[in-house]
Amino acid sequence: MEDLEKHLQHFVAVAVLHEWNEVTKCRAFPLSLVGQAQQWFTELPSGCVRSFEQLKKGFLEAFDALISKKKSAMYLMSLQQRPNESLKRYIERFRVATQEVRDLPIRLVASALLNGTAYAPLRRSLAFFEPDSMAELFA
Repeated sequence: MEDLEKHLQHFVAVAVLHEWNEVTKCRAFPLSLVGQAQQWFTELPSGCVRSFEQLKKGFLEAFDALISKKKSAMYLMSLQQRPNESLKRYIERFRVATQEVRDLPIRLVASALLNGTAYAPLRRSLAFFEPDSMAELFA
């Protein structure tokens, strides 16, 4: 299913850009929905929506389990290369985990990768190398 939180953020940005009032936002929002989200809206009792904030809150609560949660940067420090896990697999798993973290400083990523790997040559390399970007780190 699409990332519902991003969909909502995009909708709000469009509404702000076009200076839509509360009524317009409440009427336009359901037109942007598809699938389960559209079905959720059509099943709301008639007249129950009093404001866009109420509609937005209800939407987020209804789909809370589907909205991707963002983790803190400290989550990366808990990632360890598993016994018998290849370096390639660990790096892939680590890279995916970095996409779940907001506001990620590159030095923290490098430190977490250094902390989590059991592969000595990578540990030595990371100890003496300060990457300037995620692309550089994973290259």
